[in-house]
Amino acid sequence: MPRILEAEEFSANNQPEVADFFCGNEPWELAIADWIVAKENDRHGALWPMKHRQTRIWLFYDGDAVVGYGSIGTANWSWPFAVPTG
Repeated sequence: MPRILEAEEFSANNQPEVADFFCGNEPWELAIADWIVAKENDRHGALWPMKHRQTRIWLFYDGDAVVGYGSIGTANWSWPFAVPTG
């Protein structure tokens, strides 16, 4: 039977929960982990587009453990050099 994950909308209050978020050692895995962990005033992090671009982000939990996140919003960057331009 598949596991059911719980979702909670992300905010600055959740930052302690994602402080050690790790997706792996590949460059793209490091980039997506860095994005969710970034501090509120960091234009390269998740909280900046939430405030300035109406991006919505959810944390996904398996019990009490954060196991992933999802987001929807306007992006203004491309891989491999995930550098925001706005």
